[in-house]
Amino acid sequence: MRKKLLSALLATAMVVSVCACGNTEPANGSESETKQSEVESSVSTSQSTEVVEENDSLYPLVDEPITVTGVVIGEKEYKDIIVWDKVAEITGVNFEWITVDKEAINTFLSADWEFDFIHTRTLADTIVNDYGVLGGRFADYNDYLELMPNLQKTIEEYPEAKKAMTEINGEMYSLPYIEASATATQVRAYYRTDLLEKYDIPVPKTTEEFYEALKTYKEKNGTAGFSGASLRETQYWGPMLYAAFGTSVQPDFEDDGTGTVVYNRTSEQYKLYLEFMNRLYKEELIQQEYMTNDINVAIGLARSGDTVFYADEAHSLMPEDFADGEMHLSVMAPLTSEYSDDQEVLRQLIVSKGGMYLNAESENLEALVQALDIMYATEEVVEGSGLHGMSFCYGIEGVDYIKNDDGTYELVTPEGFDSFTAYQYGTLIVNNAGRATDLEGYITSTPGNAQARQIGFRDNIFPYACDASKVFPASFIKFTTDEQDVITTRYTDIQKHVTEMRDKFITGIVDIETGWDEYCKAIETMGIDEVLEVYQAAYDRWNQ
Repeated sequence: MRKKLLSALLATAMVVSVCACGNTEPANGSESETKQSEVESSVSTSQSTEVVEENDSLYPLVDEPITVTGVVIGEKEYKDIIVWDKVAEITGVNFEWITVDKEAINTFLSADWEFDFIHTRTLADTIVNDYGVLGGRFADYNDYLELMPNLQKTIEEYPEAKKAMTEINGEMYSLPYIEASATATQVRAYYRTDLLEKYDIPVPKTTEEFYEALKTYKEKNGTAGFSGASLRETQYWGPMLYAAFGTSVQPDFEDDGTGTVVYNRTSEQYKLYLEFMNRLYKEELIQQEYMTNDINVAIGLARSGDTVFYADEAHSLMPEDFADGEMHLSVMAPLTSEYSDDQEVLRQLIVSKGGMYLNAESENLEALVQALDIMYATEEVVEGSGLHGMSFCYGIEGVDYIKNDDGTYELVTPEGFDSFTAYQYGTLIVNNAGRATDLEGYITSTPGNAQARQIGFRDNIFPYACDASKVFPASFIKFTTDEQDVITTRYTDIQKHVTEMRDKFITGIVDIETGWDEYCKAIETMGIDEVLEVYQAAYDRWNQ
């Protein structure tokens, strides 16, 4: 295998770093802190720049073509995947795919590891712990970062990306997937604009106006306008309505602003939210079967016009569901209340696990990680190849997706496919991977449901989303074995109790005024303080 001149690149980078040390002005952008931090990381930044400028000399990565084997969890057989075949063309690293059924992955991994990497975003934490943290069978990407300048640059821009991928032992077995798109939001308060106009109902701006809108809708249409399907406090209407009653944006664990982890399900703000929801339910402004409605019932209510405010059932609305054949779907801006005039709502972190678990015993690791680094490139790595980060989600720019000057984009579906999604997975790519940030701020040019929702997010949600640093990383922080035991023995039961009591408070089975103190006491007795100690320790490690 041909060795790259990394030492020469690093030496050049160090010279650039020394020359830049005099600049200490604050950096622009919420993802950066100060110019000094840029100087401190300039070795990796300069290395990245050097590599980009000399891409032609980087590829192919090997003197003679090699073949690596990727494991995919699922049922479909993969062959001749367009994007990965293009990677092979420029790198000399060919990819063969083995499909393993989800139920058989443990058996598969207990046998001989005749593969180079696993391409999945959903490898169970127990498997990562057993074969990575405890078993040492997965390679640590930290050992190969000098070969991955595009990933280094991405980590500089999105520091949480590396934190989220780092295991309890400090090693990194998975690569991050980063997608900034017009639908990257958890707050989704959908409504039909045509029905509000039909009954002369103003778009609500406060919780009281939302109540009045539902009341008017029921009086004029005869039905409860809010289905309440899939009602939850972490997605769709839940986080918006909860945030309207105070300064908190997350009802579970949250940093109180001082670095201290708090649990908000016993807070006064959460109580106010439940009281409001009970008011809606008691006056039959929410569909009374909201706890038992399945999605098909909710979709039927939405398509018939019997409800006007929606959760995920809105995704099924089509132009033919409207009298004039046009989409009249939008997203409500965050509400305020007498308790808070702040419209800030929860932001969705655009980082998630991206897979690419490496077999530590593979003989092809250096070439493989350099090939995988293409997934994080922000520009075409080789002129004419069409390959950069976006390729591993949407394919080749100008061929599979098109960015228009007016801020819109198009997804190109070839003949023989019913949808772009059908073409995307299994023909264009295997799974989403790498860095897909090229369409940030862009809206689909195709009229319909997706366009209506994306415009709603752009105009009414993203401007009010909290800073990424305020989002508590509950799904990413790692626990020690002893800490996990506390979560399993304490928090599992607390979660169950909180969910049961939420529904009882909303429906009035338990009166919130007389039952609230007992509810809070029960959570305390069940060990919430121990759970908070565990989360605090894990959060402190995250912030180190």
